[in-house]
Amino acid sequence: MLTQGQVGPIAISTSLNPGVQPAMRLGNMGDSIITELQGRYYENSYRGAAYRYGIVSITTPAGLIASGTPFTGSGLYNPPGSGVNMVLLSHEYAFSVAFAAASFVGLQVAYNSSGATAVTAGTGQHNALAGGAGATLGYNGKILPFSSITMSSVGVVDKIVGAGLTGAITTVPSTLNTVSEIAGALIIPPGGAVASYTSTASGTSGAAYSWYWAEVPL
Repeated sequence: MLTQGQVGPIAISTSLNPGVQPAMRLGNMGDSIITELQGRYYENSYRGAAYRYGIVSITTPAGLIASGTPFTGSGLYNPPGSGVNMVLLSHEYAFSVAFAAASFVGLQVAYNSSGATAVTAGTGQHNALAGGAGATLGYNGKILPFSSITMSSVGVVDKIVGAGLTGAITTVPSTLNTVSEIAGALIIPPGGAVASYTSTASGTSGAAYSWYWAEVPL
């Protein structure tokens, strides 16, 4: 099927009337010109294909996932046989306790076709359409949030998003969480995991994370 459009403005200073069927607007490279009616993630959230999970008062360990060793932090695990790719849209983090030693803060990934050997599941995961059909706060997804995971492979740093520092944060009136926009640039297939990464351990029970992802059939 051939779809054609018109390069350049279709209406400059006036609005088009309801029912009018104008040509699709194109850019000079033949690209479609599209503006958003709803928010960027509205469609996936409204259709029940996007999910959220958050956890507070945890301690992130120093370094990467090690083969055969439990990793205790925060993350998302895509079990083998899930039938979906986990598409990370964003994640947020905040620290309420100073680090003992300055740290890089980011994301790490690990993968094994046979999956994890042990997982401690998180609780409170839910559809972005709050109250949608499902078991736990409207959760009907395939992805498993975790507070601990053991993989037979090692983690690798995927993205650095900030730093954890050692200053006396109790003197600061308030701090904001940091939002890391991923927008689908990271895809975790079945057997893989994405997890928090800090190069040194975070302040004791002072870390909080939340995750937002979509699930796309293979």
